[in-house]
Amino acid sequence: MADKIQNAYETSKNIYDDVLTQRNIFSKLYIKLFWSGTDDNDIARKVLSYVPDDFSGKLLDVLVGTAVFTENKWSSLKNAHITCIDYSMDMLEQARKRLGSHAHIKCIQGDVGNLQMENESVDTVVSMNGFHVFLDKQKAFHEIWRVLKPGGDFIACFYIRGKGGFLHRFRRRKS
Repeated sequence: MADKIQNAYETSKNIYDDVLTQRNIFSKLYIKLFWSGTDDNDIARKVLSYVPDDFSGKLLDVLVGTAVFTENKWSSLKNAHITCIDYSMDMLEQARKRLGSHAHIKCIQGDVGNLQMENESVDTVVSMNGFHVFLDKQKAFHEIWRVLKPGGDFIACFYIRGKGGFLHRFRRRKS
């Protein structure tokens, strides 16, 4: 299954950002037909609005994807220590191109179900539309709670099937 996911991202990597950001008429049509008109730009603005503009702690971004939505926000958080994780090396390479010049941001390849981080070491975890690709969602949730500090924020958006197409649910929870 992991190879299927990797192959899906490999074959779509050249159009991924255009489709998600709806930069042209074809991607807008695709989103309208297959994703019920969901506007990921609005979703990204909503999710990122929960991260204060003066955030200065440790932030974990799972899955960073290409950083098409987070580049500006993460770049502006100069006093933060941001770790961006993605399983896909293709996505991660694109994120590194966008974020690599910022010393406060590091991009690493990794499995959210097996985070190589210390317990209670992160102030905020952000996950924008990534959980639907995790093979073991319970393990991923467990790992996020393990690394999140008591009182930390988990800010996430999820796709939920069977609710009139794909709907998004926003969650911000203090641990």
